[in-house]
Amino acid sequence: MNFPLKLILLFLMLGFLPEVFCEYISKFGKETLSRCNLIVKGNPLKTIHLPQGGKMVSFKINAIYYGKAKVSESIYIVFLDLPAFSGEEEWVFFLKTLPSGQMYESIGDFSVKDKESPQKILALEKMVLVESIPETQKKERYKEFCLEGMRADNAWTRFHWLREWRHLISGSPDVLEAEIFQRLQEIYESVVDSDLREEIKKNLLRIKKNKPEEGKKTSASLFWEKIQNAQKKLQESSSLEEKIQAVQLFGSFPCSVSQDALILALQDGFPQVQALAVFYLGNHRNPQSIPEILKILKSEKKIRVKKNAIRALVQLHARDAIPWIQEYIKNPYTKDIAQRAMQALSLKK
Repeated sequence: MNFPLKLILLFLMLGFLPEVFCEYISKFGKETLSRCNLIVKGNPLKTIHLPQGGKMVSFKINAIYYGKAKVSESIYIVFLDLPAFSGEEEWVFFLKTLPSGQMYESIGDFSVKDKESPQKILALEKMVLVESIPETQKKERYKEFCLEGMRADNAWTRFHWLREWRHLISGSPDVLEAEIFQRLQEIYESVVDSDLREEIKKNLLRIKKNKPEEGKKTSASLFWEKIQNAQKKLQESSSLEEKIQAVQLFGSFPCSVSQDALILALQDGFPQVQALAVFYLGNHRNPQSIPEILKILKSEKKIRVKKNAIRALVQLHARDAIPWIQEYIKNPYTKDIAQRAMQALSLKK
C-alpha cells in the first residue's frame, strides 16, 4: 500500500496544537481528556519510516472510547519512539489530532495484553462517562465511582481511584459529609494500602471535626451493621475464614448479642470455630455460659476444643465443673491442663 505523499509532506511541516484548557471535573479529564481528541482500541497494520525520522503507523480501529471516528476505519499515528507492536496485538491509544487533520500524535498507550489492561479500560470507560453526562450529575457520579474504586480487589484500580478521590475533595470539599462517613469507615477497614488508609483516615477525622455528633451516630450504626453481618456469616457462611472473623468480632465486644452468638458457635462444624468461641466465652467471664461450656466439654472429641473449654471454666470460677475436669487427668493429652485447672479451682472461693 502506498502511503499518500501529501500526508508525508504535511508531516514535515507539523507543529503541535496549542493545549486545550477545558473545565473537566475528574483528574483524568484534566490530565488526559483535555489533551486528547480521540481514544481508540485496535490493531497496527503497517509501519512507514518518515524522511525526517520517526515512524507512522496505519492503525485499524476496533473500538472507540472517546472522540469521533468509525469502527474498522484506518487512521495514521505518528511516533518518535515506536512501541513493540505485533499485528495480532490490540492496543489502546490516546491521540491528539495534528494540524493536518489527517494524522494523530500518540500521547499515551497500553497493550490489551498488559496485566492491568481490563482495569485500565474499565476506569477509562467510567471517566469518559463522567465527563459526558450533564453537569448537575457529574460530581455525584464521580464520587460514587471513587468510593467504589477505592475498595476494589485490584491494587491498580484502588490507586487510580485514590488519585481521583484526592482530586475530587480538593476541588469539592463539601463531598466530605456525614452521609458518607460509614462508607469511608468500611473502606478504611477493608484495605491494606498505607496511602489509601492514611487518606481515608484524614477524611474521617475531618468529618468528625465538622459534625462530631453525626460521626458518632454513624459510627454506632456501623458497629451494629458489623454485628449483623457477623451473625449472618456465622449462621450461613461455609468459609472457615469468614466464621473465624465473625467470632473474633463477637469476642472483641462483650455484650448479650455476642454471648448468644458465641454459644451458637460452640455447635459449629469447624473445631477451629468452636475452640475460638469457647476461648472468648471464658474471657467474657459471664457465668451464664457455664452450662453450655460443660456440654461442649462432655461431648466434643477434639482435644483443642476440650482444652479451651477447661481453661474457660477456670476463668469462670466454675467449681461445679471439678468432677468433669477430673476425668481428663486420665487422658495423656489433657492431663497437664486438667491438673492445673483442678489446682486453680480448688484455690478459688
